[in-house]
Amino acid sequence: MRIHTNLYLISTLLSLIFLPAFLQAQTKSVTVSNAQELIAAIGPNTKITLEEGTYNLSTVIDQENKYIEWVDEYDGGAPVISNLSNLTLTGNGKVEIVIESQYSWVMSFKNCSNLSFYNLTVGHTEKGYCLGGCFSFDSGENIEVTNCDLYGSGTEGVHLESVTGFTFLSSRIRECSYYLTQIFNSSDVLFKKSTLEKTEEFNLIGVFGSNDVTFCKCIIQENKTGSDFMPCLFDIDEESFDILLEKSKVLNNQTGMFINDPSRLNLKKNVFSGNSFRDRKD
Repeated sequence: MRIHTNLYLISTLLSLIFLPAFLQAQTKSVTVSNAQELIAAIGPNTKITLEEGTYNLSTVIDQENKYIEWVDEYDGGAPVISNLSNLTLTGNGKVEIVIESQYSWVMSFKNCSNLSFYNLTVGHTEKGYCLGGCFSFDSGENIEVTNCDLYGSGTEGVHLESVTGFTFLSSRIRECSYYLTQIFNSSDVLFKKSTLEKTEEFNLIGVFGSNDVTFCKCIIQENKTGSDFMPCLFDIDEESFDILLEKSKVLNNQTGMFINDPSRLNLKKNVFSGNSFRDRKD
């Protein structure tokens, strides 16, 4: 009996040792050069390298993929990617992913985990209002966006809903029509060494029902709000906690207020200059 028990323990230990290597061996690598190939390659346990060029997703809305639903938000289809894990998209050279629909997210993810995006530019071909943006993540975990440029022609750069573990590193959100980012019911969120700029027009950084959200070594500059209806650079609700802005530069923002409630944001070693906040002086 003891011999069988020992053999079982040894077998279990060996499986735990070699399981990561086995899983890594199951990850496939694919190189694509156009939108059709990109959509076809999207799936779990996949590393996709995008060759230099522009990938217009609106040109392939009829292409089927069991992990993608094409959703029409009034003016054309857009991909909603669901129920997968371990997907990496890496741009090789100058790579731009765009969509023509003004009311859609360029790429939206639901129930996905372990997602990574590197060296990508993401935006719309024409400026949109009311709906849509660049990246949307709903009910996910362990997501990383590195060295990416999200330009607004959509309403918002990054939208998080029920996400655990999100890192936005050495990247940029710019020229969105409504918000920089909105974070709902999420935790362990980090924006680091990134630039959030030239966006309008409502409360620009929203944090709702979330915790452990940090903006570290970021540049937040040249944003503005259009009226007193939603005049804040930061809008944080009373259910959120451990929200931190540290070692960042807040420059030349033309918003009515810095924050809706100063007690909801921890400030450490930041630089303020050229802002028009009514609720604080630089």
